[in-house]
Amino acid sequence: MNRMDYTGSMWHFPPKPEEPLQGDCCGMGCRPCVFDRYEQEVHLWERECERIRRGNVATENPGDTNVSLVQIPTLSECEYRYFSISSIKQESCDTYVLRFQLPDGKCLGLHTGQHIIMRVIGDGRVITRQYTPVSPLHALGYFDLLIKIYPDGRMSRHVKALKTGDKVELRGPCGRFSYSPNKWQRLVLLAAGTGIAPMIQVIRQVIINERDDTRLLLVYTCKRYEDLLLKSQLEECSAYWNVTILYILTQDSPERVRSLKRYGDNIHHGRLDYHLLSQVLGNISPDNYVLICGTTSFEKDMISYLVDSGISSHNYHKF
Repeated sequence: MNRMDYTGSMWHFPPKPEEPLQGDCCGMGCRPCVFDRYEQEVHLWERECERIRRGNVATENPGDTNVSLVQIPTLSECEYRYFSISSIKQESCDTYVLRFQLPDGKCLGLHTGQHIIMRVIGDGRVITRQYTPVSPLHALGYFDLLIKIYPDGRMSRHVKALKTGDKVELRGPCGRFSYSPNKWQRLVLLAAGTGIAPMIQVIRQVIINERDDTRLLLVYTCKRYEDLLLKSQLEECSAYWNVTILYILTQDSPERVRSLKRYGDNIHHGRLDYHLLSQVLGNISPDNYVLICGTTSFEKDMISYLVDSGISSHNYHKF
């Protein structure tokens, strides 16, 4: 079936999503892949253009008090909706927590490990990125996104200009990870940088359930001690009997960190390589499961190490 052509018409349509380059695919068999997401975005774009062509440009907006909150879910997987920023908090030198407002008495409606997609349209281009909320899944009236600002990032340029009161387009929920209490004896969480976002969701889901005896091992790597994100929340989680956290600092010295670290911090200096990961994992059994989230290079390295260790693809998941 041929794609509809909305170019050169009398209507004012949003720009068509930009097709990813072949190099944008990491080649690790992600589901969905960047090209799958592109197809979804094109489909949504076509629907929006068709609504405009028919003269129906209104978009359901959960922030609109004239719309029944009972009738409209908070999120839609099939269309973008606007959400207002209520606060912006700096988490580190280049990372921020953006708090978004929800209608009173409503939560975002995600399950553990799911994410949402943000879209901005600027300079005639459509830019989308995935973000996992770091607020409690059942938080009412708000949700938080942890976003890193990259010097040359296309999305970062727009995010950096956002301020309290601005509205941002989001859709979801997205993601295929499924968690059930006591499904695995142990979960190993391998995270780098903002890859901590889905991990904090998983950890919270386990510790709030008194009947869940799953043991959790979080291996969290950053360049420097001050780059460790959501540190206070992780400290609270580490107080639980079944949560162990190992911080790995790749570009920091023990001498400098000695004056910064908190009581109880378990810190390793160096890279998370095959040998260290083997020591951390110990003997992985079928009732263990590994979750991975970080930069593309980090995820590739971790999967390569797991495969070299004889761990089946059925025993790990990449967010």
